[in-house]
Amino acid sequence: MFFIIYLLFTVFLMLFLKKKDEKRYNFIYIIGFNYIFCFVMFLIRHADLGENISLHTTMLSMYEVPMAMTFQDDLGWLSWDQILVSFSSSLCAIGSIIYLLFHRTILRTKVTFKMLLSKKVIVLIGNSFDCQNLAEDIRRNNKRLPILYVPMLDSDLDGIADSAETEDSEAAEKAAAQTIDGALTITVLQMFHFKKKKDYSIVILPDRWSRTIELLQKLDDISKKNINDISSRLHVTALLSNDLLRFEDLHFDNLDLYPVSREKLLVRNFIGDNLPVSILKNKNVMHEDEKKHVYVSDRPFKLFTVGFDDIVEEFILQTFENTGFFMKDFNDDLQCWAFESIVISSNAELNETRFKQDVPFLAEQNRILFVEKKEDDTSWVNMISPENSESIPDQVLIATPSTDENLNLAMRVIREYRRKSAGDKLPQIIVFLWEDSTGAKILLGKEPKVCFVEANRMQFSFAELIERVQDTKAEEVNFSYNSKIPMKGKDWKELGIFRQESNRAAVWDSINKKEIVGNIDDLSEKEKEEVYWRLAKYEHRRWCAFHIAHGWIKLPKEEITKKEYENNITKRVEERRHSCIVSWDKLDDLPQKKKGILKSYDYNNVYEVMNDKNN
Repeated sequence: MFFIIYLLFTVFLMLFLKKKDEKRYNFIYIIGFNYIFCFVMFLIRHADLGENISLHTTMLSMYEVPMAMTFQDDLGWLSWDQILVSFSSSLCAIGSIIYLLFHRTILRTKVTFKMLLSKKVIVLIGNSFDCQNLAEDIRRNNKRLPILYVPMLDSDLDGIADSAETEDSEAAEKAAAQTIDGALTITVLQMFHFKKKKDYSIVILPDRWSRTIELLQKLDDISKKNINDISSRLHVTALLSNDLLRFEDLHFDNLDLYPVSREKLLVRNFIGDNLPVSILKNKNVMHEDEKKHVYVSDRPFKLFTVGFDDIVEEFILQTFENTGFFMKDFNDDLQCWAFESIVISSNAELNETRFKQDVPFLAEQNRILFVEKKEDDTSWVNMISPENSESIPDQVLIATPSTDENLNLAMRVIREYRRKSAGDKLPQIIVFLWEDSTGAKILLGKEPKVCFVEANRMQFSFAELIERVQDTKAEEVNFSYNSKIPMKGKDWKELGIFRQESNRAAVWDSINKKEIVGNIDDLSEKEKEEVYWRLAKYEHRRWCAFHIAHGWIKLPKEEITKKEYENNITKRVEERRHSCIVSWDKLDDLPQKKKGILKSYDYNNVYEVMNDKNN
């Protein structure tokens, strides 16, 4: 009976420990449970033998338990099931103590064994909080993958020599203060000793971006020196500064590198679930042009933001990239964009100056208006008053530095619309949360038009950072795309980081393209062909929006030199100027080997994306 009860309680304990986030103290619960159970069992046994439960028997039982659990007591006075309980408790206690004393050695052995069996190794570099989140997602997807954790220490980077074979034994033996569950902690120096015939997925999570760049350069140098050994097996994902990715050109020619930023991941995930075209469709602002089987909009998409920082800037630019769709009475000229935005922020003049320097094309178009916000001033609510239907935005993004203020302002906007019986016209309100806020979900969680962006949480995923699903699709599309154009294109690694990112953007935009054309499965091949060419015009605008949002401007046709015409050169990378940032109809007049090639680029992109069965 005792043993059956013991087994039942053990099952309950295991279920309890399985749900706990903090697992490093599990051995304390296990030892404590076994001690208490045996203590109670010994007390009951003394009572069964006719002894009174007194201070003497209580103290005696407390003494007998650890003696029994360490095999130092005669258990002949116990029944068989009580002996089984004592024996099982002893094994659990001794196992927990051994793990406590030698857990690093056990973990090292476990990970080493995994590395022997696995062809793929995961290396996580960065702070323990971010790496822990990613490590948990990796284990949910593939428990067999060995994980190495590298805290980014200045001394490690300083000690790395130019050669991958150089080893600083003192630094390599240094124990790291940080750790994450289920991963072996090593130093940067140890990481550079790559094993043969292993694929390494290295993820560098947020730290100081300058140190990330330094580490990437070290990896690039190692890959270059071992080009026939590890170059094709070194896959690096690095989170970098958002400004760096958007407005600078990075070159690591020997790395399979996937660079991304926190802001980009956060905003892209949100916009993917809240596409501007879908929002306009729900408002009946977009309607289907039956002759051309595409949706057109009656007006631009309107974004209103309160607050301005790196995430808000990324939100504005990605929204702009996602609003290249057609409008009624469509003017193909690039002066006509389906996007408008008003930014309410403190230091508006400074923010506007910086933004115009980053994105000069948008500054010229006056698509974004910056308005100064004074402290505690909420007069801006009048700017989106429901009394004037033309001023009502489609989205209101509230992102001041204070979570409480964001909630306050969101409730003020909602009250304003309800007071004027315009609740049905309420725009989508996006509230930024910079800290965990249960109160926010209690106050606004039931509001159908309110969305939360938990900017304090970044759930890094196995699919996004290790498998790099978008990256793989972009590479496949680029390969198929190159096979269809009349001149040989570059391989994926030869494209460079900026052009790779351009391909990723084209693949990600497939969700927009499918929303814009609706269901075309019943169309004939000829009708589909017409839709694809219509989408090619949209794709060209999206491509222009991507370049504009990355700081590029138009290279006027008049400035194109004779040499550039002869060599079919359409861009000046260092100047970030491109002659193709023009309307669709003007593409044929630009440098190209054969008339129509530039337009075929857009068509082939559309064809590959729309016919990708995995997309």
